[in-house]
Amino acid sequence: MTSDDRFAGRDREFTVEDRDTPVGPVLTVLGELDLGTGSVLRAAARRALARTAPGPAVLRLDLTGVSFCDSSGLNALLTVRAEGEAVGTLVAVTGTSPTVARLLQITGTAAMLLLPA
Repeated sequence: MTSDDRFAGRDREFTVEDRDTPVGPVLTVLGELDLGTGSVLRAAARRALARTAPGPAVLRLDLTGVSFCDSSGLNALLTVRAEGEAVGTLVAVTGTSPTVARLLQITGTAAMLLLPA
């Protein structure tokens, strides 16, 4: 299954591509992850998590296309992680842009969200 969720705001677009792979669902996120777009990510993640239940499984988030992420975006990532735990699914960030990598490092959330190498 492949689907896209989109948010078109002032002068920007945000997209979450949802695709199934042999190792589980992957959400590829493009654009700015913030207060206005976090709900789009959470909705796409909930649909993907519903397909993984009952776990164990892994939901991968590819954030290499995220150009900006603020505290609201980080909150969305942590919410998705908690919702995954509730259904027995590991939520793991498998790729980051330099912006997201720095945010995860500064906030101490990298160990919680990044898939170990």
